[in-house]
This record gives sequence, structure tokens and C-alpha cells, in this order.
Amino acid sequence: MEKKNNTISVGDYVKHRDPKVNGGLEMAVNAIENGMANCDHLVGYDPAVRQDWFPAEDLIIVSPAGPGLA
Repeated sequence: MEKKNNTISVGDYVKHRDPKVNGGLEMAVNAIENGMANCDHLVGYDPAVRQDWFPAEDLIIVSPAGPGLA
């Protein structure tokens, strides 16, 4: 279940509002700084996982972090 307008935390799983980012799949949030979230994601057919910063307002929480993970 997607939750909108919630504060993103480290450990959350999020989707980007643009379904072309990470193929519309969820991404793990590694860090939050200055309104930006560092997330693991894939690019195209490259099997390597990358980390990039995304504006938090462009992300939708899919699964919040469990207790003790934030």
C-alpha cells in the first residue's frame, strides 16, 4: 500500500513518481540530507546497483522502515 505525504526515513522503501526511474520498482533509502534521499536503484539493463540522490518530494513511501532500522 502506497502512503503519500509522509516523511521519508532511512530504511524506508520508496518509489519515484516517474515510473521510468528504477523501472517503477521500489528503492531502499540509505540517507536523508537537505530534502534529498540517497537511494539504491538500477539504470537500464545494467545489473549494477547504483546510489543517487533524489528530491524527497518526488518519492512515495511504499513500505516504512521497521522498528530499529531508522
